[in-house]
Amino acid sequence: MQNNALEKAVVNYRSTFGSVAMKEGRQGDDEILIDLRGVPLYRECSSGALLNPEIYDYVQELSSFFSKHNHFTIHWLFADDISPEEREKVKKIFRAHYANQHRSLARRLQKEVFLALLFIFVGFLFLGFHLPFIQANGDSIYGEILDIFGWVLIWEAGSILFVNSLDNQSELRWDFLLFNADFDEKAIAVDPPSPAE
Repeated sequence: MQNNALEKAVVNYRSTFGSVAMKEGRQGDDEILIDLRGVPLYRECSSGALLNPEIYDYVQELSSFFSKHNHFTIHWLFADDISPEEREKVKKIFRAHYANQHRSLARRLQKEVFLALLFIFVGFLFLGFHLPFIQANGDSIYGEILDIFGWVLIWEAGSILFVNSLDNQSELRWDFLLFNADFDEKAIAVDPPSPAE
C-alpha cells in the first residue's frame, strides 16, 4: 500500500510538474530539457572552461524520476543573445564532462579489480600458512590472526568484485548514455498533463 502511494507520487510528478522538463519514452528513450536562459553557463573561476555544476546536478536529479534509460535526447534552451559558437561550446563541454567521468570510473574499476585479485591471492596465502602453523603451534595466537586476516581479505575482495561492481557498472552506463545523448534546441513536446491524484 505504501509503495503504491510512493509510486503514484512519482508518476503524478512526471505527468504534471515534471512534464515541462522531461518526457519518458516507452522504450526508455527519454527526453530532458535544459533551460539555460536564466543561469550562468560556466563555473566561477573557470574562464569558460567548465560548465556550471548545477547543470549536471539538475540532469542527475531529473533523470532519477525515469524508470529506465536506453537513450537520452537533450533539448537545450539558450538565451537569444548566446551565439551559435557559444552554444556548441556548451554542448562540447557537457559531452567532455561525461567522457571524463566514464574514463575516470573505468580506470578506478580496473584498479579495484586488480586490488581484489591481490586480496584473494594474499588471503589464500594467509589461509595456506594458517593450517601448518596451527598444527605446529597449537597454542599460538598468531595462527588465529593469520586465519582472520585471510578471511577478511577474501571477504573484502568479494565485496569489491560483487557489491561495488554493480553500482559502478550502473554509473558507467549512465555516463555513457549522457555522452551519447542526442542534442537539439527545441522544447519538449509535452502531452496534456494528467489530472493530479
